[in-house]
Amino acid sequence: MLFRKKVLWIFLPTVLFFVGPLAFGQSIPTPEKFFGHRMGAEKKLARWDKIVEYMKLVGKESDRVAVEEVGKSTNDHPFLLVVISSPDNLRNIEHYRKINKKLFDPRTIRSDKEAEGLIEDAKIFVCVTCSMHATEVGATQMSVEMVHRLATEKSSYIQNILDNVVFLLVPSLNPDGQIMVTDWYNKTLGTPYEGSRMPWLYHPYVGHDNNRDAYMFTQKESQLIGKIIFQDWLPEVWLDEHQMGNSGARIFVMPAADPINPNVDPLIYRHTGLLGFAQAAALEKAGKEGIIYGRSYTYWWQGPWVGPGGGTTCWGC
Repeated sequence: MLFRKKVLWIFLPTVLFFVGPLAFGQSIPTPEKFFGHRMGAEKKLARWDKIVEYMKLVGKESDRVAVEEVGKSTNDHPFLLVVISSPDNLRNIEHYRKINKKLFDPRTIRSDKEAEGLIEDAKIFVCVTCSMHATEVGATQMSVEMVHRLATEKSSYIQNILDNVVFLLVPSLNPDGQIMVTDWYNKTLGTPYEGSRMPWLYHPYVGHDNNRDAYMFTQKESQLIGKIIFQDWLPEVWLDEHQMGNSGARIFVMPAADPINPNVDPLIYRHTGLLGFAQAAALEKAGKEGIIYGRSYTYWWQGPWVGPGGGTTCWGC
């Protein structure tokens, strides 16, 4: 319980950095300079190979960022994990991973005193995964700006995040689909078919339902993210970034709708609600509109939950 409290209060600032003040450094090129346009600019999409190039450049130039190619996608494209934290945390990353692993499994801890000591020394591991549905282009594009900010900003605000959090970013959960969608959009740009859906699946085998593969792990992408989440890093917080449609609410945050599933610890539901409201408050403070909660997705359905006792049918859905 103590550890859960630390998770919440250290993580709350990290859900705000998307909309906080900027103070970029100059040693690493801005995304706008590197890509030739701002991320999110009208009629512009950065392609996965160029995004990989930028991530690796930042990893080479910044002591806050470590970029690992954890494997290849179905179509043999790089599947990246970007680890971001303070230089000191990254130098001692195995130490913090060992602590995190013990705290993940209370059977390895002998006493409350040992637990409190581990908590005091621990860092919070937060994973954000992007654009599993490749047509939901926003998260992967956003990840470039986010990495640049965390790698270059010198404010005390960002430094506090880096000191306390080990941030695990997967810029695309579906690199093959990202390339297909980007290429199709660019091919149809300026034609009557601009903005249309591709006439083929955006995952070579399972299309949209790479998202429903969490109970079988049949696809390379599922196996790679499963290894990151359940074997190598064991993050306390996992946010899977999707994208709302072009009608109705623009942004959905937790909590989802009751009733809750009795197979999941109710504290998980309450803590996700606290995190969701912190996200909503930060977005609304920045003037964003169209934010909802408690609708569209239910707490009864186990799809939103991945963890001991929770089970899951999809990664984020």
